[in-house]
Amino acid sequence: MTPELAARLVKLPHARATLNEWQRVFREQYEIVRPLLTRVPGDFSSSYYHENGQVLRVRQYKPNKFVAHTVGNHCKPMDDVMDLTWDDVSFWRLSDKALQELESIADGRTSPTRKDNVARVIGEFERIILPSGKIMTLVKKHKRRQFLRLAHQHCRREKTETFDWQQVLISYNEQFKDPSEKSKRILTDRVEDDLFKGQQAEFLDIFAHADRANRILRLKVCFEFLKT
Repeated sequence: MTPELAARLVKLPHARATLNEWQRVFREQYEIVRPLLTRVPGDFSSSYYHENGQVLRVRQYKPNKFVAHTVGNHCKPMDDVMDLTWDDVSFWRLSDKALQELESIADGRTSPTRKDNVARVIGEFERIILPSGKIMTLVKKHKRRQFLRLAHQHCRREKTETFDWQQVLISYNEQFKDPSEKSKRILTDRVEDDLFKGQQAEFLDIFAHADRANRILRLKVCFEFLKT
């Protein structure tokens, strides 16, 4: 989170909009903004901005089901009707806690790098916002996501910051005992260079080598789980 982005956000204390509107406004910075938003209970938007720039009409047809369609075509089936959920049509705003943090960052009272060294997890480890604000994308990296999940679970369970990464891999590979599932296993002696190939810098933002010879890693950050 940069002071510039924080200053921009604190000017929107009462703004409420759908998620796709927030995304349309903040674009590449949306992944940083999204965890700061909280749902506004009750009402839902009557319009939906399509990615092609068209404004669609929203209609509720079941308690938890909505559709978006072009104006004037709500009475007959259409190829361009979109199915939507409550998350899509709800209004969202910056949470009170987020606004307090943003005000501190914007006026320089708090460093943009969070002092509590928290990495924010979006979804099921699909994306991780590191304390520096860098986004680690793991949407198509199933093995890396599972490694991070198991490492974090071990440290939380044992109340420690260190773990044997080879033991984490053994725990992961035990799920795939059938020979036909061999391709799903993680087989490496160099977890940093092989498993996290192309993301070594992000790997070192999350882990430190506590004992390289004995394959002991230290978890440098505390993951904060947030619902999407």
